[in-house]
Amino acid sequence: MPYAKAPHNIIAANMITALNIAIDQAGKDYIVLSGDQKVYFPELNTGVYADVLVVCEKMEFHDQQQLLLVNPILAVEILSRSTRYFDRHGKFDLYKTLPAFQEYVLVDQESIHVETRFQTAPNLWRYQTETQPDGIINLDALGLQIAVKDIYKRVNLAQ
Repeated sequence: MPYAKAPHNIIAANMITALNIAIDQAGKDYIVLSGDQKVYFPELNTGVYADVLVVCEKMEFHDQQQLLLVNPILAVEILSRSTRYFDRHGKFDLYKTLPAFQEYVLVDQESIHVETRFQTAPNLWRYQTETQPDGIINLDALGLQIAVKDIYKRVNLAQ
C-alpha cells in the first residue's frame, strides 16, 4: 500500500528480518518476499499485494514475467484503520483459494496484537492471538517461532 505510516514500514521490515533470521537458524529453504510481490488467485482472476510473503523452496508464477505469484505458504498483513476489515476478511478469503497457502498473520500497527490463522485441515483454521510484548509467535506452516519484541522493535506505540 503506498503512503504507509512509519510503524507499518518498520513492522514490515522487522517481520522480513525476523523471518529470514529464523529460517536461516533452522536451516530451512524458504523465500521471504516484500510487499512489492503480487499474489494472484487463478480461480478468481484477481490479485493482491501482501505486506510480507513466504514461499516454500520454489516460487511459482501464473505468468512468464514472474509478476503473479501463486504459491505463498504464509502471508503477513499489517493492519491499519483503512485496511483492517479487508485484510481480516476479504483478503483471507482470497488466500484460502490457493492450494499452497497455510498460514495468515495479522499484525496491528497501533498496539501489540498479533493474530495467526493456521490451516489444520481443509477448511479448518486455528486462530491464535498474542498481545504480550514478551510473547512468542508460532508459525506452524514454517515450523518456526518469532518473538513479538522482534516484530515491534523500534516501533513507538501509542499508550
